[in-house]
Amino acid sequence: MPPRQPHPNHTREALIAAARSVAAKRGSTRLSVGQFCQATGINPSRIYARFDDWPTLCADAGLKPGEKPPEISSARLLADLHAVLMEAGGFERAAALLRRVPGSPMTYYRRFGDWAGILRALKDWTAEHAPDFPYARELDRRLANQERRKPRGGTAPVKTATMPPWRSTGARASGPPLAFRGMASAPVNEMGVVLLFGMVAADIGYAVDAIGTAFPDCHGRRLVTGGAAGAMGVADSRWEPVRIEFEYRSRTFFYHGHDVEGCDVIICWQHDWPDCPLEVLALEDVVASLTAKAA
Repeated sequence: MPPRQPHPNHTREALIAAARSVAAKRGSTRLSVGQFCQATGINPSRIYARFDDWPTLCADAGLKPGEKPPEISSARLLADLHAVLMEAGGFERAAALLRRVPGSPMTYYRRFGDWAGILRALKDWTAEHAPDFPYARELDRRLANQERRKPRGGTAPVKTATMPPWRSTGARASGPPLAFRGMASAPVNEMGVVLLFGMVAADIGYAVDAIGTAFPDCHGRRLVTGGAAGAMGVADSRWEPVRIEFEYRSRTFFYHGHDVEGCDVIICWQHDWPDCPLEVLALEDVVASLTAKAA
């Protein structure tokens, strides 16, 4: 069988030309891998199959790799909300107002906590930057209503639904029941994946040499021939070094912009990246396999 030829749109030259074209249409010499993939529909695995990393492609194309945009200041967020209120002619429902701001509504909740916190911050902002704010009385009234709705000392009655999903209280969330060894619930983040990997590493023929926060997360070894899983001292066993990156979901590796050349395997809870150019070990499958084996 003759060797498979690369897709004409996935050669080095084609990818460089596509990057230049996308940057030209955006009117910028700076381009992120996300912007490129969204504009072209090209999977990132095609990029890393031809280039060491995204900055290398950008350098060959005469471009600069995109950077994370600077964090929007609280003053800018409140100025945008003030502009929306002035355009709307007063207050509406919180969701309706925040749908009209330039950024994401969740940015406001992450920054100020809740709707009462947003109103409180807006009140302070208008006192300094818009003292003639025509809806100041309405702002005070709505803020007072929000404050009255908050439970005092946990004694205020709260009306709830009668069926799930239930209203969140802001407590630390857990995954669905797992009941696997020391894990009562399934992981919901990368830290849970690391903990679970530590529980099963010996069962699946992995051993840790060093672990940290720098990429890749873990340097270890894994059993390739002979012996048995977990039997590091078995004379006829052979182990090879392995570089591991932990993620909750495999696709997050791409979102983090990691270099595929610096890692051998992604260990995650859920595998959601079908075209991943790296080997992926999904602990969700490992737990199912070990549970079935023990049954």
